[in-house]
Amino acid sequence: MINRQKYNFKILKELEEFLQDRPDSRFIQALWSLNIVDEKDRFYEESNITFNKVKKVLAKRNKLAEKLIKNFNKEI
Repeated sequence: MINRQKYNFKILKELEEFLQDRPDSRFIQALWSLNIVDEKDRFYEESNITFNKVKKVLAKRNKLAEKLIKNFNKEI
């Protein structure tokens, strides 16, 4: 099992890649976009749970992007 610190660094890596792809994003926008920060009190949430939420958000965004690209290519 991966420990808390390793999950923390995995989350940071995902955040870094997200911000590199979106250089105009504000830091807090990235945290909201990746569902790291939301309106819920998740102070005691374990890092592996947060990481899984981030991965789920990114997977959903990737599927949407693929769908948009596919539809765009059909129109060309």
